[in-house]
Amino acid sequence: MLRTVGARLLDVVPTVLLVLTLVFIALRLLPGDPAAVALGDYATPEQLKLFREQMGLNLPLWHQYVDFVWNMLTLDFGQSLVDRTSVLQVIAVNLPYTIELTLVATAMGLLFGIPLGVLAAVHRGKLPDAGVRGFSLIGYAIPDFYLGALFLIVFALNLGWFPINGGGTGFLDRMYHVFLPAVTLAMVKTAFLA
Repeated sequence: MLRTVGARLLDVVPTVLLVLTLVFIALRLLPGDPAAVALGDYATPEQLKLFREQMGLNLPLWHQYVDFVWNMLTLDFGQSLVDRTSVLQVIAVNLPYTIELTLVATAMGLLFGIPLGVLAAVHRGKLPDAGVRGFSLIGYAIPDFYLGALFLIVFALNLGWFPINGGGTGFLDRMYHVFLPAVTLAMVKTAFLA
């Protein structure tokens, strides 16, 4: 068993390097000058040059790649271009919200998906089974970003039942704020389990 775990861990290294390489290539293939995009139309040539030097964009491509991989492996994601704070700090601040959303969405998906799957299995070939299969098909077909936007428009903007942003304070308020995003993500989980 220890050999299997060791072999699996060794498989991670080339996979991570491949993903980092693909991300690096994809970022370099984007059209436009990153300095001009970050600084805007009114940046002077001196400002653009300084930005390129600070970001290492003036270095040879192989050097940029080595720096990119090293920074990713050492969790040095640089600074935010918006407020100059550490990107790792921004991730650390927002990670609890992401974990909370994931847990709530998974719980909702299990809560609805398993009973729907049992309902479909018990009534195989009948109307409940067809309804659950239709729901599953729709749950897979609709992209979650579209469904989330649709829920926000209908339930937050039009009806005013839920907040459009924020995190809330206290358990019930947090669950109130996380409900719409969690339902959006739970739709896919429910469709998979049903």
